[in-house]
Amino acid sequence: MSEVDGEQAVLGGFEQPINYIIGLGMVLLFVGFLSANIYILYLSLIPFFLLAVGHVFDTPGDVRVERRISSDSCRVNDVIEVRTKIACRKGVGLIVVRESIPRDFELVDGSNVHVFFKSLKSIEKEYSYAMRCTVKGEYLLPPVEIECIHIFGMKPSEYVRGGNELRLIVLPLLLPIRRLRTALTRSLIMFPSTSVARRGPQSTDFREIRRYVYGDPIKFINWKATARNPHELPLVNEFEREGRKTVFFILDATPRMYVGSSVENAMEYAITAVASMSYYFIRQAYNVGVYVLGHQRLIIPASGTREFYNIVRNLVKIRRPGGAEGFSEAVEKLERYIVEYNPLIINVTNLSIDLEEDIRQYLRKISKIMRRSSSRGFLPIVFLDISLYDILSRGEEYSKLVGSLISFEKDSLRKLIGSFGAATVTWNPLKQSFSSVIVNLVRMVG
Repeated sequence: MSEVDGEQAVLGGFEQPINYIIGLGMVLLFVGFLSANIYILYLSLIPFFLLAVGHVFDTPGDVRVERRISSDSCRVNDVIEVRTKIACRKGVGLIVVRESIPRDFELVDGSNVHVFFKSLKSIEKEYSYAMRCTVKGEYLLPPVEIECIHIFGMKPSEYVRGGNELRLIVLPLLLPIRRLRTALTRSLIMFPSTSVARRGPQSTDFREIRRYVYGDPIKFINWKATARNPHELPLVNEFEREGRKTVFFILDATPRMYVGSSVENAMEYAITAVASMSYYFIRQAYNVGVYVLGHQRLIIPASGTREFYNIVRNLVKIRRPGGAEGFSEAVEKLERYIVEYNPLIINVTNLSIDLEEDIRQYLRKISKIMRRSSSRGFLPIVFLDISLYDILSRGEEYSKLVGSLISFEKDSLRKLIGSFGAATVTWNPLKQSFSSVIVNLVRMVG
């Protein structure tokens, strides 16, 4: 609707009551004259009196709004309180106040719509309401919408927006991961506390014998082992290096992760898992890095509180599915960091049959890049499968059949991943706590 049309609609809206009042007065006056009834003639004066009085009063105006929020940041499922104060000094009539709430929020207490009557005196009103944040992200609460209506509707209503725009950041949940005590062995997957750091000074702990590489100190050459193979390159002793270990997350943010509703889907749970594990590892002084598949967003491995906030800030910005990008494409972009940090790689995804060839190529490429982390031939790679297909099994019988078929497909992918020496851990957030998944993972790798 154009500005002219909108103006005509407003004019028509406040001219109608005037026409009704004038019409009513004229009808009563005409009937009074015809019937020569003095009482009807007196009664006909009332509409004209109201008309005169109505033009004396103005539409409520000079409205001032103050608004504050209990916190400008919170976590998913936290309750936020908004308090608003309305003041009006001019006019007589109704003041209708509306506050818009983001669609991902749930009103849990109070109301975001109020109506106040403005009399001859100035008024000050204060109200509050509470809302629950259901999805992580950055949100803007727009200014308050105010409609001022004349007491008799004889003058045009006024529409104003008041109060400051409020910014709210909803952070993902941090699921509790209790400290696990395991035997002092080379941890292959979850907690690589004894895995090798590629950087840092060498310790005195022997690791392995390998072929000489240009730049190796001569003092590390193992002459006895070299003498057994005189026609090959010299063999050198390699020792464990001191330094922080590295965990690298590859977070799948492609459309396959958005199975479910806008509130309950694999992507939201995946972000929660990455944020929770990042918090745990950083507190253990690990370097943590993240690559967001589909958005091509890279967070270079680092440690400390600043790195954790950097990770969370980037995770909060993921609101929509990313573009088409496979794990095999990502590993080519990350090769430099894989070689430099020798990390434990945790791939957070929703395994589906269309990933089969991509995962096969990914594991082949990364097997060439990464050195085997133990004599048993395991790769320090984990696929965390966020399985939410139980949502499909609710209700209809054919939906349960679909869920069963998807489960069979996932089993074939787990076998494929296992054949390369990597591991798969399935997490069904509807049935399992995150802590129990981590415990099972540690037990699996022993």
